[in-house]
Amino acid sequence: MNYEKLNTKLSKQRKVFFFLLIALFFNGLSVNGQVTIGDNTSPQDYSVLEISTVSTKGGLRLPQLNTIQRNGLKLDELASSDNEKARGLAIFNIETQCFEYWNSSKWISLCESEHQEGTVDFSGCNSISVSGVYDTDLTPNKQNIRIIVPVEVTELGSYRYEAVVNNVTFVARGTYVNFGPQDVYLYPSTVSGPVQSGVTLNATLTIGPLTDNTYVICDEIPIRFVSRSTSILKILNLTGGEDYWDITSSDGGNNRTNNPVDWAARWVKGEYISTTSRTALEYSGTAGIQIVSLNPTAGGAIATLDELLEEVSIVWVGANDNASRFNSGIVTVLRDWATSGQGYIVTVADKISGGSIPQNLGLIIEDGSSVNGFTTASNLPEIFKGTDVPYDLANGLEVARDGSNAGYITCKGGITFLQTGSGVSPVRRLGVYNPATNTFGFADKFGQSATYSSSGGFPSNGSGSTATGYNLQRILIDIWAYMLANAPIK
Repeated sequence: MNYEKLNTKLSKQRKVFFFLLIALFFNGLSVNGQVTIGDNTSPQDYSVLEISTVSTKGGLRLPQLNTIQRNGLKLDELASSDNEKARGLAIFNIETQCFEYWNSSKWISLCESEHQEGTVDFSGCNSISVSGVYDTDLTPNKQNIRIIVPVEVTELGSYRYEAVVNNVTFVARGTYVNFGPQDVYLYPSTVSGPVQSGVTLNATLTIGPLTDNTYVICDEIPIRFVSRSTSILKILNLTGGEDYWDITSSDGGNNRTNNPVDWAARWVKGEYISTTSRTALEYSGTAGIQIVSLNPTAGGAIATLDELLEEVSIVWVGANDNASRFNSGIVTVLRDWATSGQGYIVTVADKISGGSIPQNLGLIIEDGSSVNGFTTASNLPEIFKGTDVPYDLANGLEVARDGSNAGYITCKGGITFLQTGSGVSPVRRLGVYNPATNTFGFADKFGQSATYSSSGGFPSNGSGSTATGYNLQRILIDIWAYMLANAPIK
């Protein structure tokens, strides 16, 4: 610690503090003659007010306010004559731990520059947006909702924004360290009473100080409050149209009945699977589960996708090697949704041409002309920790796949859950979970040809392709269970 700098800072504060005391009591007290507080002695010469500590040791305690409370004094709205009367008003800001006084146009901090308030330009209340909904079944620290305020920083310094609605307080605090446009995010912080569910209520938020030292009050920020137990969890199949990897056959979907992908999806839809003891609804904790589909080549697909993403919690992306099917607009909208933590994505591609979506979600697909050998499961418990998924899968579990050459995934970070088996050198990653975007990426269309037509799905006692198909079915159901249990509701 630089003690010389600290002592200099404290010395400056002391000097200004005593000047401030004089200004405070000249403005705030009407006295006749000289006055001493704290002892029965006469004040020193030239002193109008003197606080003595001869008999009683102590100090002067100024009003203790946070920034929101201080701004609530609304001194900037006073008429010029009244504003002049308020000049010299002093407080102790409990957030910045500094003395502040009003100079008739703005609050001045007596600390160093790092405690000065930053100023911003703000385009208007219509620019504020809300991402997610408030789940009344969860505590504030487990919510997946935020209020987004775009500002342009014009003076560096600290900031604190606060909005209260339905007994929930949303807070953003920090320091502007760069000039220019940036977003401020308010997250749920505390709850002060019962939170009503099934309603949409408007939050009120004060933005500022602005560059001209004024503030803007935005009082129509809609916050939706829902209960998970009474909600419908929605899943979107963004259809790929190839290789039996879609979970629906509508809107260009290519779904093959009775393969592992299909059986796992049928479990999600409520169908009985003989080797599971719990239903998909038990994992989701919702009143229902709904699957919708979208053909990305349909007219207006980008706008439709943007609208659907406001409602869905999981996106299943089908397989396609045609790079134009998932155009840049589709990719951008989906990436922004994923990076803001709005849900889970499952995607697949075994060629570079089909990898536009996974590559924008941190999973780089490479053609697999040199990668042979069987596929094994790995690290699944690491992904699913904290969630009691249906199956306890061991590493080394062989999984059904089609073709001798599997595309593979190159990425930094992430958790590998499928990789090439023994005898393959070097080892290649064929399935990776990227927690930064909540994306499960498959680098091949595993097991789309393996089928089992009897009721209840692939059995546990099969052999050959039935056994490896059963293993893939179990992996997919575990992934579904994990996503259903942890995806935010909308």
